[in-house]
Amino acid sequence: MKGVAEQMQQAQERSEDLLNRARFVIQNDNKLQDYLGTNIQLGNPIAQNSTTQVINGRSRNKTSLIVPIFSSKGGQAQAQVEEVDGDVKISVQLANGRVINLGTLGSAGKTIDVDYKEL
Repeated sequence: MKGVAEQMQQAQERSEDLLNRARFVIQNDNKLQDYLGTNIQLGNPIAQNSTTQVINGRSRNKTSLIVPIFSSKGGQAQAQVEEVDGDVKISVQLANGRVINLGTLGSAGKTIDVDYKEL
């Protein structure tokens, strides 16, 4: 059971880290401030999912969050934040249904492990 508890702890830590990274991007996006106003705040995630797959010895982590957004003007929106192996994609759906893609944050120094065999 220790393995399951450790996996749950790691998933929680990944979710918290992802939320903090998303908070910084969302709160500092000028386009989003034009629609919602300043002093943008994020609520607690209303949905979250964390999975780890191991295929051919390669581990792949995916974490997704749905987070409500509020502003000083009374604006409301919902952010979808997804991280796959360090690359983070953030999109925000406004109350009128419009979606604003805030882009993708890449992970610096990503290493690709390759085995080469001549046949």
